[in-house]
Amino acid sequence: MEYTSKTSSLILDSIPHLVCSIRENGEIAYCNQTFREQLAMDPGVDEHEKSIYQYIHECDLNFRKPSNSEQEKKETERTVCRLKATKHRKYRWHLMTRTKIRHPDDPTIRWVITSTDLDEEKNRETTLNILARTNEIFASSLDYSLTLENIAKLAVETIASLCIVDLIEEGITKRVAVAHRDPDKKDLIEQLKKVSPALEAPQGPGKVMKTGKHQLITDFSQMNFAGMPSNCIELLTRLGAASLMTVPLIVRNSIIGALTFISDQKTRYTENDLPLAYSIARNAALAVDNARLYKTMQKAVKEREEVISILSHDLKNPLSAIQLNTDVLKRLASSEMEDTTQPVIRQLFANISIASSRIMHLITDLLDTAKIESGVIPVEKKPNKIGEILNDALQVLSVLAEEKGIRLETNVENANTEVACDRERILQLFSNLIENAIKYSAKNSKIIISFSSKDADQLLGCVEDNGPGISKENLPHIFDRFWQARNNRKPGSGLGLAIAKGIVDAHGGKIWAESVVGKGSKFYFSLPTKPSPKPAQDPK
Repeated sequence: MEYTSKTSSLILDSIPHLVCSIRENGEIAYCNQTFREQLAMDPGVDEHEKSIYQYIHECDLNFRKPSNSEQEKKETERTVCRLKATKHRKYRWHLMTRTKIRHPDDPTIRWVITSTDLDEEKNRETTLNILARTNEIFASSLDYSLTLENIAKLAVETIASLCIVDLIEEGITKRVAVAHRDPDKKDLIEQLKKVSPALEAPQGPGKVMKTGKHQLITDFSQMNFAGMPSNCIELLTRLGAASLMTVPLIVRNSIIGALTFISDQKTRYTENDLPLAYSIARNAALAVDNARLYKTMQKAVKEREEVISILSHDLKNPLSAIQLNTDVLKRLASSEMEDTTQPVIRQLFANISIASSRIMHLITDLLDTAKIESGVIPVEKKPNKIGEILNDALQVLSVLAEEKGIRLETNVENANTEVACDRERILQLFSNLIENAIKYSAKNSKIIISFSSKDADQLLGCVEDNGPGISKENLPHIFDRFWQARNNRKPGSGLGLAIAKGIVDAHGGKIWAESVVGKGSKFYFSLPTKPSPKPAQDPK
């Protein structure tokens, strides 16, 4: 274009397309004003000192001078490639057309290149492609850990060099997925995966998970690193972090995590990238929520199966006993009865009564469990002497203890201490705790039931046994429904301790356990000695 007139140059400078002419080696012979502005060419630099290939993305450098044989065939060639649009290596997609020209007085071949910006169209295409692939990933598995790992891998294939996914599980932040474009960075990735984000940091995924607001960091080196683990900063630096974009994972108005895209280019991310990031984050949050709901459903199904199994076992035995004793009574009734049969009949009726009581006890436990789960367990609080309730419980349970040769010892500071409680519920509490201790205690051992004043308004009770004890990993679960049944340690419904906790909670007290494996367990509970004040009512 060095042969064009000044008028032609002015015309080319006025059009919105990029126009330049290049020599066979790629050196720029001429470029219009739009080319200079959009490719951020320094005003003081002569375009003749530049090569067109300096502005083309390294992955698109196949846009080269054709071979001699191709030169004879092609006068015009088109391609889509990325041109550097800023000094910070921000690239934009362009449709480039290259046309061969010759001047009559110069045998040297020149090429005229015109370029049209396709970045918005290309980005829309990329966005749709990424969203389509993310939908495939989300639909492929209910294992959200695997799903999030695949999302991180997709991100580093398309819009990031590094991707991190963090979740909040039971109030604790957890890094569940990290992926990098370079497979040789595996060791660094594994180290970064072990670093949890700091919720108190002023910037980064921890801040996003705390506030629910996204963050765009155009220059990683200028980021506020206060409160962040030093090894995290070092790892991100070694992984080439230059800019980043973090969006929250939100589902049902709750923040459950954060999704971070990191680039090795400064100013890589802008506000225009947020809609895509939020779309991926929304789908990721739904995938996590669905997986958790599925896990909860599986747990509920498992518990239902356990309930059915427990009911089948625990109801079958007493019902069989009732049936057997009823059959014997029928045979006795059809024969001539003698005086010697009277004790037998009384024993048969006693057996039926005991079996019926077992069934009623199990049904009552199941109903109480349902009330506890719903958060409504009725209690009618009245002043009751703790010693009297304990004696009633011991009268019933002493027979069970004697069968195993277990001594029930009491250590009550003041048996006349009054507690504002529902008498029947507290009797049920004592029965459940002492019966549980009898079940797990060895023969010829002892169980100690003690009461003392915790303070002026609290009574502290303890049931201590010399059983096998409870391991540290199982101790947090002992008040869960069906915990015993799940561990298959002893026969029974596994509802007793769950009901005990529900009763104590309903009275405004606390219940907990301490245990040493091989030495036994202590079950503590506190009960208010005075009724809770009723809330004041508005005057009518």
